[in-house]
Amino acid sequence: MINKFILIFFFLITTACDFKPIFSQKNEKIFNFGISKIDISGETIVNTIFRRGLVNYTKIKSENNYDIEINSKIIKEVISRDTKGDAASYKLTLITSVLILNNQKEKAVTKYKEIFEYMDNDDSFELKQYESTIKKNLAENIINKIILDIARLRDNAN
Repeated sequence: MINKFILIFFFLITTACDFKPIFSQKNEKIFNFGISKIDISGETIVNTIFRRGLVNYTKIKSENNYDIEINSKIIKEVISRDTKGDAASYKLTLITSVLILNNQKEKAVTKYKEIFEYMDNDDSFELKQYESTIKKNLAENIINKIILDIARLRDNAN
């Protein structure tokens, strides 16, 4: 009963306030740009996520086309250890450098850094799966920042 009430309440709130997702079709005027070339180097798992996240913008034919070069690096650090000396918690850092080119001219060089701290898990398989999910989420956050920064570049050029 409570779940139904929460669902109905959420539906009414989002429809009443004219809620629109940032990357929706209605906001296409804001994100009116295309990516003609994507060069990605660095961490393989993260690069796959970057390519999937940016592929929708390669299909757009626009007067504002950009070439993007992305270099990613993941650093996994042990933050604390237990009494035996085994790792108790980790910090996963995704560092990404993005070069945005327009007509072979450098428009912007931006560095992004996303950090996530988490506890160790006794099951190594679950820990690997969890780390994979963390990497995916960090990469998606950076993709959103890249898209917003390209939109800002286009707005500043006009």
